[in-house]
Amino acid sequence: MKFGKTLERHQIAEWADHYISYKPLNKELKAIAEDPTDQKFKAWDDKLEQELSKVNKFFTQETRRLEEQVKATRLDASEIVSHPPAEQEIRARSIEKVLAVILARLDNLADFSSLNWVACYKILKKHDKVLKGLAPSKLQDLELYKNAPFHNQTAIESLREDVTAVSEVLGVDPEGNFDWLIRNKGQVAGSWISNLLYYFLGIVTMALVNIVLMLQLPTTNTLSRAAYFTASFPVFRMVFMCVELTWLCGCCVYLFEKHKVNWIMLLNIDPKCQIQASHLFYLASLQTVVWLVFFMIYLSEYKFGLFGTGAPDQYALYPVAMIVVQISILFLPSAYFRVKYRYGVLRCLGSVVLSPAFRVTFSANVLGDVLTSFTRPLKDLIFTGCYILTGSFLTQEEVHCAVETPVVVWVILVLPYWFRLCQCCRRYYDSRVSTNLLNAGKYSMGIAMSAVTAIDWSRFGVTVYASRLLWTSFFIGATMYMLVWDVRMDWGLFPSVDTFLRTDRDNHFYPKPMYFAIASLNMILRTTWALNLIPLEALGWNGPYGADIVLFFVSAGEIYRRAQWVILRFEHEHLTNASKYRSVLWVPPLALKEEAKDADAPPAPARILRRPIAWAQNAIHASMALDEPMPAELESNPSTNTLRARGASEDDGIHREESATVLGAYRAVQEYSGVVKRRKHDLHAKTETVGDEDCAAGLSRAGSAAL
Repeated sequence: MKFGKTLERHQIAEWADHYISYKPLNKELKAIAEDPTDQKFKAWDDKLEQELSKVNKFFTQETRRLEEQVKATRLDASEIVSHPPAEQEIRARSIEKVLAVILARLDNLADFSSLNWVACYKILKKHDKVLKGLAPSKLQDLELYKNAPFHNQTAIESLREDVTAVSEVLGVDPEGNFDWLIRNKGQVAGSWISNLLYYFLGIVTMALVNIVLMLQLPTTNTLSRAAYFTASFPVFRMVFMCVELTWLCGCCVYLFEKHKVNWIMLLNIDPKCQIQASHLFYLASLQTVVWLVFFMIYLSEYKFGLFGTGAPDQYALYPVAMIVVQISILFLPSAYFRVKYRYGVLRCLGSVVLSPAFRVTFSANVLGDVLTSFTRPLKDLIFTGCYILTGSFLTQEEVHCAVETPVVVWVILVLPYWFRLCQCCRRYYDSRVSTNLLNAGKYSMGIAMSAVTAIDWSRFGVTVYASRLLWTSFFIGATMYMLVWDVRMDWGLFPSVDTFLRTDRDNHFYPKPMYFAIASLNMILRTTWALNLIPLEALGWNGPYGADIVLFFVSAGEIYRRAQWVILRFEHEHLTNASKYRSVLWVPPLALKEEAKDADAPPAPARILRRPIAWAQNAIHASMALDEPMPAELESNPSTNTLRARGASEDDGIHREESATVLGAYRAVQEYSGVVKRRKHDLHAKTETVGDEDCAAGLSRAGSAAL
């Protein structure tokens, strides 16, 4: 992923001109490499200094402006006691919302500082790479820029402390009140994807009810046999696990979106990617409907022979048809699941399979860990291949495949662990960090556990009790190893012996009870992981239904446990760069692109623009509330003085806390080129209507910065 795209995606729209011009600097480096001269070297150095000076100047100006606003707000807070008791609570809430606006700006100023620092590091690193051997190294000068004003966030932290002090005096919560800013941006209408999702969920609910009722009815098909039914069960189980994985991916992305975990940047996905949780839920619901429909038809044919004679060669074709339809769904054209994204998944999978030939990325790491929870479905995948290729779905009650031997089954079960073991070794080779060897030991224990249960110890004179004791020892050792690694290394919990959760407020995104719940469920589900590695023959579960049902729930539980692991693993990587996959410790919060809105329910800014008097009046109040300069367009308007005079009246129903948001929204729309044209006429004479979609796009790019 190119850093230039990352910079464009995460920069604040109204401050876009004040960021380091990374792309022009990078372009000039390539031109210098083709024709290097001392004059060009000096010109590039001068331009870099100009860019840094631009960033420093803007950062200093914004910091001073916020200092003045905090000072004015502190003064307002000290004067509250001079008002009647009935007004004190109202004024305190007004100040609370103004403080919420200031906190939002402080957050964005901190992001502005971090993003420019990363841009500085990236361009110096690019300089050394492009001009290697032609010019002295610049990356070593990075230490000189650490004292630059824009990199020093002491002033921001000091302002945060001042805001907190004012909040404590008033007894208000500006951080929690930031939700007020979100609500005042307007209600977003549901998209067509959400509507389809609800429709499919209704179908899924009814299908599940029908399946339960059908299972309770007596079988009327005289040709049905239990062996016929269970012969195709692994096929349905394998597809079901894939569908469950899609649902859980949607759940993970939903939590990432809600808590601003930047999964797109962590996985090195193109910043233009618009895949959201709703898209994954839509895909999962479609897959679920297909699975349920074919399973209902299969069950109906088996029990009642409704669509044919009821012979095995009739209903055994349905699993094959289901697989064809499920694969076809993956090839459907989509504006969100673009072809290049699908190829990216395949390339990542190829790098995992061919480990340690490729350098390990965070996405390959996560995919490798997901595969370790997919061991039993992988075995079912081999079964499905044999089921189709050997023609067993037409002629035989049981599948007989030459490759499905105990040795081959054991290799398939441990193959994902081998991939992760190779990845850890490659990580150690590249980084020389001993932690990777300890991680490799965890997967070695998993392979050893599977090997111990696969060996027939009676051939070596070992008694049954001794072999079971050996199983238990490896099981306890491997489980404890993996459990401790999950909690301490992958999630960053238990920073000290007597502390479970990270103590710093900024070191966790999710609610505290969520960490305890995930850790507890992980401990419970970890005790069943070994059942995915142990061959069925070793447990003596070769009955017609028992083993299939047990492994169905065990496999589903293991995939669910892995989804929980992903939720905390991504958060820990976002906050701490725990695995050192990134060169700098910086990941911006996830910024979403809002979907198209319903024309009947436009966002609040669009509705306000259709009422220019109310818009202008709110903007004037915002300027008065935050001591901000009036937008030039309104300052030059002949009706401004009238509106300002009207603003002194409380009958207008316009409060100071509302005006802070309105001014931010006004600037967001004004700064977004192409969304709101500069109106040259009087606001009373003509009002340009802003399209709902364009206005929403402008606000989404501006983000919470303008608020």
